[in-house]
Amino acid sequence: GVPRATEDLDVFLKEDSDNLRRFKNALQTIYEDESIEEITDEDLDRYAVVRYGTPENYYIDIIYRIGDAFQYNDLKYEIIESKGIPIRIATIETLIKLKQNTIREIDKADVILLTEKLKGKK
Repeated sequence: GVPRATEDLDVFLKEDSDNLRRFKNALQTIYEDESIEEITDEDLDRYAVVRYGTPENYYIDIIYRIGDAFQYNDLKYEIIESKGIPIRIATIETLIKLKQNTIREIDKADVILLTEKLKGKK
């Protein structure tokens, strides 16, 4: 990715109760935090983003619905491995598409940086 100080980690989950249960189990393995159980399908259906504040003072934004322009299956990803665990990371092209039509200035700046990084990869 592009180096930028950020206060959160965005996690896109495919809308599925079993998937949410597995994600919450993974969080519980890391944090052992009772508040993880407060994350529900209902909240994820109701709100575009549900924010979980970790005990380590950063946030994980959990996203079920990406918006009208994108669906989960539209996301392109690369797989990296950490400690033997495969992790899907959005491609630069996907990040550009997700950010290019937003009104936030930080997203506009990200698009410029990501576009430059993409040019460097080709």
